[in-house]
Amino acid sequence: MTIYPAMDLLASRCVRLYQGDYEQQTLYNGDPIVVAAGFQQAGAKWLHVVDLAGAKDAAQRQLMLIKRLVQATDLAVQTGGGIRCQQQIDDLLMQGGVQRVMVGSLALQNRTLVKQWVQHYGERLLLALDVCLDKEGMPRIATNGWQQISEVSVFDLIEDYLSVGLENVLCTDIGRDGTLAGPNVMLYRQLIKRYPRLHLLASGGIGSVQDIEQLDAINIPGVVIGKALYEGRLTLEQLL
Repeated sequence: MTIYPAMDLLASRCVRLYQGDYEQQTLYNGDPIVVAAGFQQAGAKWLHVVDLAGAKDAAQRQLMLIKRLVQATDLAVQTGGGIRCQQQIDDLLMQGGVQRVMVGSLALQNRTLVKQWVQHYGERLLLALDVCLDKEGMPRIATNGWQQISEVSVFDLIEDYLSVGLENVLCTDIGRDGTLAGPNVMLYRQLIKRYPRLHLLASGGIGSVQDIEQLDAINIPGVVIGKALYEGRLTLEQLL
């Protein structure tokens, strides 16, 4: 299992949102460069970066800060937030120097375009799929900052993209995100069982070593952890 410490960037600072709500944000002290260097010193190999400013307004994309993060550490960086066109992907990969770019809402809203990207970029593209459980427990895709819940299940969307060679998926249960209440192990067990060759990253609700152990037991390849690290519930040294 690979541990991906998370960093949400807004106004060049590290913040965390509660369940994606910009009105419920916690500002964490520390220069993002210093925070990233600390993750590297603790033994991390990857850094998961969400550009919250870019997600709200493409003109505010923090490309130069992300580039500084890449240059200042040896961490492999995966990042995204409001990706809407191929030029944004190319800027991050070539100018920013990141290893992997995340595409979220557009994966549902424009499948034809994103399928072309999957075929073109291969393992350097990651679909970041946010899900909300309906009354029957079916994980439905959420888009537009979690404001819209579609009728499409995460299973149907993944299967559609597997037809063009999808390799990487980050799946977040938005009902768990920021709660520290534990991950949706049942959801990830279903995904692993259905798609054993998919490089699946889990996110949302992780708050203890036991949560990580549960995910490791079902062979989840990667876990994204944010709030639990910033609030001292976990340390990378413990996990790595």
